[in-house]
Amino acid sequence: MKGLQPLHDPVFSHLIDRAAKGGVPVYYGAVPRDAIRRFDTEYDPRLHPVGRAAVDELMEAWQRGEFTNVWVYEEGDGFVLSDDYICWAAAEEGQPDFLPCWILGMPTLPCVADLQGPIEESEVPGLLGLA
Repeated sequence: MKGLQPLHDPVFSHLIDRAAKGGVPVYYGAVPRDAIRRFDTEYDPRLHPVGRAAVDELMEAWQRGEFTNVWVYEEGDGFVLSDDYICWAAAEEGQPDFLPCWILGMPTLPCVADLQGPIEESEVPGLLGLA
């Protein structure tokens, strides 16, 4: 059924796979929310009760100072988010100026604040939940 899961982004999948194997560097940066766009512009986890609950839980965690980084890659004049739609929905509601991001590949756009990295290759699988 359409809308229960986001569309597959082959670019994101390729970059994540290469990052896990050490072929794409991963950086940390605070990216302005308005510089990020969703790959699947129609998917909204808030339309399902489980997704709505997940967004609410994440927003409560943010209020406690517990933040989650989203995964993005640079494309054109911004960044593409393809996997972290719960975080994105929470950001749409909370309206933060910046989102903490794991950036796949060296970012070149000057809008990224607090750029750090690249992250040690040995740490990337852990960031991806593979270690």
